[in-house]
Amino acid sequence: MVAVADLILVRPRTNLRTPYKILLTLGVIGIAWTVYTSFQGPFAFKRSVPGRVARFVAGKPGAVQWVDHLVDELSQPATVAALRAWAAAVLAAQHGSEVPTAGVHYLDLLPCVEATDIAPPQVLAQYRAVLSLTPETYLHVDTAGRVAGVMLSWGHLRLGLVVVPGGHAPTLQGTFYQRQPAPDIRVFSTQS
Repeated sequence: MVAVADLILVRPRTNLRTPYKILLTLGVIGIAWTVYTSFQGPFAFKRSVPGRVARFVAGKPGAVQWVDHLVDELSQPATVAALRAWAAAVLAAQHGSEVPTAGVHYLDLLPCVEATDIAPPQVLAQYRAVLSLTPETYLHVDTAGRVAGVMLSWGHLRLGLVVVPGGHAPTLQGTFYQRQPAPDIRVFSTQS
């Protein structure tokens, strides 16, 4: 007869292979994620959730990552060419027109007016940088009230870029982080 105390005190046998099974499962998941991500594009590893978390832990806040991602997009020559062609077409359409000073927003960055009637360029229309929002279009206005460049904004200027085709993108004040991938393009973030 087996005593009740023996049944209570008997420890179940532990399987020593369990930690190895867990590590093997995690390894298979990691390899599957790597293979899947490699087919998502040239910057997929950086933009994946583990990539963003790792860079955040390494000291790059989200706003810096947003700017870096947009600069990565602009490192492709076809994207830059399409963006410049779009901005040149917008400026040509605005040539000779003056923006009333009442409509100009004198932001800390630079004076601009929202242009809801101008669609963003096709090459960046589907680019969802901040909070999965599509870009908004603004017109950069010089001191005389003439359109000097075009600005795209994601998340109400949390992230944006300024394009001055054939010119030099202005240095912006009041930004958290900014980069200039080309002389006529400046990418910026206003919040950390």
